[in-house]
Amino acid sequence: MLDAALPAFHRPTLQGGTFDSSVASGQVLVIDFFAAYCRPCQRKLPALEALHRRQPQLAIVGVSLDETGDAARKSVTRHHLTFPVVHDAGNVLAGRLRVTELPISFVVDGQGRILDGQPTGLHQRVSVMLGSRAEIERLEGLHARALQPA
Repeated sequence: MLDAALPAFHRPTLQGGTFDSSVASGQVLVIDFFAAYCRPCQRKLPALEALHRRQPQLAIVGVSLDETGDAARKSVTRHHLTFPVVHDAGNVLAGRLRVTELPISFVVDGQGRILDGQPTGLHQRVSVMLGSRAEIERLEGLHARALQPA
C-alpha cells in the first residue's frame, strides 16, 4: 500500500459529522486505526489528540475497529478526542488499507499518496512535511512509551 493512492472514503463520524478523505487534499493526513480492546492504541490516543491540537495544519482521522459504535464512542469520550473518528463497521477501510495489526497509523501526503504505515509511531516524513521535527519526536516518544507493556 505504500506509495499508493489513498482510496477515497466518506464516513459518518462518531461525533455527529462526516469525514470525507477528499477534504484533506493538500494537507498531510494521519489515519489512525485503533480499538478499545487494544491497550497500546488507547495509550496512544492522548498523544494523537495533543498532535491534533498543536498542529492544526495536520489532518487526523481515527478509525475504530471496535465491534460496535458504542465501544468506539467510549474511547472518544474517555480521551476527549476532537479530531474526527469513524467506526469501521465490517472492517471495510481496514481491508482496503490492508490493516493486519493494531495500533497502526498511515501518513498520507497532500497529493493523496500513502507515504508511511507504521505500527510503532509517526514516521519522520511527517515532521519534514510539517517543518516541526521537535514536536513529532516528542509525540513519537510518548507513543513509544505507550506501546511498552504496563
